[in-house]
Amino acid sequence: MTAPRTRSRPVALVSLASLLLVALAGCNALLGNGYPPDGDGDVTIDAGTDAATAKPDTGPLAMDAGDGSSADSGTIVLASVEAPEHIAVNQGIVFWTSDSSLGRIEADGTVLAKPTFLAGTGPYPLALGGGSTVYVGGAFNGFLQVVVCTIDLATCTSFRAFGGHTTATGIVANAASAYVATQSALLAVLANGTTAWTSLAAASAIADDQGRIYVTDVPQRDVPIHDEANGVILGLSPKVGGALLAIDLGGGTLAMTTLDGGVYTCATTAMPDGGVTLIAAASNPVAVRVDATHVYWVEDSAADGGTVRRCPLAGCSAGGPEILASGQKHPRDLVLEGAFVYWANKGDGTPGTGAIMKRPK
Repeated sequence: MTAPRTRSRPVALVSLASLLLVALAGCNALLGNGYPPDGDGDVTIDAGTDAATAKPDTGPLAMDAGDGSSADSGTIVLASVEAPEHIAVNQGIVFWTSDSSLGRIEADGTVLAKPTFLAGTGPYPLALGGGSTVYVGGAFNGFLQVVVCTIDLATCTSFRAFGGHTTATGIVANAASAYVATQSALLAVLANGTTAWTSLAAASAIADDQGRIYVTDVPQRDVPIHDEANGVILGLSPKVGGALLAIDLGGGTLAMTTLDGGVYTCATTAMPDGGVTLIAAASNPVAVRVDATHVYWVEDSAADGGTVRRCPLAGCSAGGPEILASGQKHPRDLVLEGAFVYWANKGDGTPGTGAIMKRPK
């Protein structure tokens, strides 16, 4: 059954500098839900089966968990989904996006809401704000789009950002606002609908650390830092071998991967030219995460297949990185929560090869 449309009063949005954020009327084109335009920015998404009576999507699966090596012990397929690229996890609930969909899965594999279909240009980075909001960044008809959904994905509001910003490369959020890295700027989407932005040459990744937003400035191989509380820009210039590909923060450590195949760490207190530790050489390390003891990353390698690896912060042992999972089909994103590691396997385009994966640390 298709859920009824909701109507709300149009929201007045504020223009800052050259960037204008406006509510996308009906947001039907981006969300692809088939509703006719109704003049406002709010829609009710057909969330499918009610969460209280949702039928498990077969639960955790034993399929495609790896290549059978001892490294894959404890790895499960949490759910089989179509070509996931980005994931976020909050208290065991897994959210994922692909080139066309946003979905929600309970940690036991139960599908709580069927995918919400997005009609713009993905893949769509996503972030969770304050445990109550899902932010998704993408592009539609040449403009940056930011979709804000309730945590149950029942209602989503879409906004269009003007000013030359076209593609979201990463997004982080807290209880008050979201920050979107684009190919041309750092864009702050505030809770009241206003925006602000900081000009960068190109932002390819983004991470946050208690009010400081770290992004990558690709040509300069720098990490400009936006101090949310004070509104100032600081800068970290790690001396790495290539352009930065992915970054993450944890416990005062900045973890980085590079396009030329390196995994690095440095202390966030060492600025502007802090010392950098080369943790390991890697083959196409597309995502990285760090906790209090280890650096984790995924490699999407044509030569070795997809792997999930980690090393202690002090550096790898003589035997090299620990392999947590091998034989993965194009892993694209990685999240740490509690005692578990989650990642998204995009798959090879064959139905059934895309999956959300999970294993103990």
